Amino acid sequence: MTQALQRINPRRPFQVTSEGLKRIVLGETGGSSAVHVATHRDTAPKPLRLVTPATTYILVIAHSERGAIDVHAHEAIAAAALLAKPTTAVAVLVMGDLSEDLAAFGADQVYVSDSSDSARFDPDHDLAIATEIIARLNPRHIILPDNASGDLGRRLAARLDVSAAAHVVELRPDAVATHRQSGAQMARRDLPLLILLDPNTTDTALPFIGAGELRRLPALPDADTRYADLGTPPVDATQLGLEEADFIVAAGNGVSDVPMLLALAKTFDAAVGASRVAVDDGRFARDKQIGATGRTVTANVYLAVGISGAVQHLQGIRSVRHVIAINKDASAPIAGRADLTIVDDAQAVMGALLEATRARNFTPDDSDIVAAIPPTSVPLVDGEGTDRALGSLRVLTLASVGRNPVNGAARPDCNDLLALELARSLGNTTLLHAGDPNQPALGDYFAYGATTLAVIPTAEAQDIIPALASQAANHDILLTGTRSEGGEGSGLVPYLLAERLGWPIVGRAIAVTIADGQASITQALPKGQRRHVRVPLPAVIVIDPKAPFTPRYAFARRRAGTITQHAPITGVPDTSWRVEPATKRPVKFKAKEQKAGHARMLSAIVTEAKGGAVVNSGTPADKAQAILSYLRTHKLIEW
Repeated sequence: MTQALQRINPRRPFQVTSEGLKRIVLGETGGSSAVHVATHRDTAPKPLRLVTPATTYILVIAHSERGAIDVHAHEAIAAAALLAKPTTAVAVLVMGDLSEDLAAFGADQVYVSDSSDSARFDPDHDLAIATEIIARLNPRHIILPDNASGDLGRRLAARLDVSAAAHVVELRPDAVATHRQSGAQMARRDLPLLILLDPNTTDTALPFIGAGELRRLPALPDADTRYADLGTPPVDATQLGLEEADFIVAAGNGVSDVPMLLALAKTFDAAVGASRVAVDDGRFARDKQIGATGRTVTANVYLAVGISGAVQHLQGIRSVRHVIAINKDASAPIAGRADLTIVDDAQAVMGALLEATRARNFTPDDSDIVAAIPPTSVPLVDGEGTDRALGSLRVLTLASVGRNPVNGAARPDCNDLLALELARSLGNTTLLHAGDPNQPALGDYFAYGATTLAVIPTAEAQDIIPALASQAANHDILLTGTRSEGGEGSGLVPYLLAERLGWPIVGRAIAVTIADGQASITQALPKGQRRHVRVPLPAVIVIDPKAPFTPRYAFARRRAGTITQHAPITGVPDTSWRVEPATKRPVKFKAKEQKAGHARMLSAIVTEAKGGAVVNSGTPADKAQAILSYLRTHKLIEW
């Protein structure tokens, strides 16, 4: 009788050892259980970009989280490296702890401010650190990712009073470009000193590396601050949408025990997701589907259990920072995306993970989960101790003209309508607009509840800050939307006003309460978190688009409002921007490919294996410990 022979996949993963190439055999004993999938050909070392002493600098500023900066910040560093001249060093200021090497993205000098913390709201501290480094280096350009670091970037632009461009969607060696009028126009200008980059503007693949010299900054002495951080309460992950979740446990066709997966998600305080196959089978609701036809997620951790990883699913997790896969097949597509792949039965590994974490009490204390929105009606007492009714609070709301994204018609700005809705609940409200007093769309603000609208006539591209500040000076609080839908839409105006008035400014606000001459503000943070801060009045507060307000239109109110005009603004318009129709997509900033013919041939015929570590041997308990070790090493869990 012929004995059956087991077929071995000739394309299975391999590693390079001292004895040469060695194929990985599933279930093979001996050696380390953690195996790195090796590339087919070793990558040649990249040359150092800066080989002469630096004479000038380009500074990149970014905030870190759990010892690392995000992909958006990596793009900002790569952009600085591509802009840098042969004698220009790329300096990176990291606000917070840093444990990753930034040399691969072109950083030459890395300044780390361990005393900063992205989880703590202390803008005065971060501003002091940044201005000190700027004074030391005198950089040609300052680049920040326009995400959480965008708040600091706008504060710097206002404090330094320098040329700035925000929401930059296209970067060139000599110019920047931003969208105008809801994307219908493209505005360009020469490179300003301060640049706030939108995501996906720069390719981080560089033909060179930076020196990556690490320098720790001493902590600044304690100083008085106008901002009080009241804390960020824990959030119940089950109440978050997948787009906001920080940790996701996702199930695929390889998961047969759904209750066990739900228990695992609760263990890690994670949201639950699923592949399309698991949703089509009826095991999960449609709103749990992740992929091109479902939700696109940006979580820090994505634990894919029994998911093979079709291309549509991989599109949905392309922005995830850490991917851990549990799958029987080490050659599944998900393994090429995963930072850690566990080769085993999904149910066995889930059971081992639950057993390894049994000693921990994961039931949240309901008292720790604070309501995201505090009450909104409390009496106001001014700083001198004189009781004042809430209705006597003097509130000024900025009003701009927005654009309908479909037909481009003028309308009230949606972001400013949210600010108006909050202002109406706080006190006597006045709207202020700088622009054309004959714009018909301004009358619609009355239909949304405004009673008085003051207009400062001004031409396009004129400096409106002095006139706005003059009108705001006799108010207690200034509310505004995040950015205008029409015009420049940079989001810089509130920061320039706050700097000129000397008032504190808080962004991302979704709720405001007033008491004892102070404003208590709830901020909307990424991943569904809510932070509570307090500032003294007067103050500037920028309302987030997520604010839970619903402006209501009533035509009868439109005819009851009053428009008053102030003296027009005079002065020379800013001509640095050149506006043109947006006929093409923004071009990604990237390094010119300079490969020899042999290298180009190899890149065309050789496919480089991707993926991270692969654990294919050992017991399910050992593999569960490998997952926990990875999470702890990267500071993704704190237990």
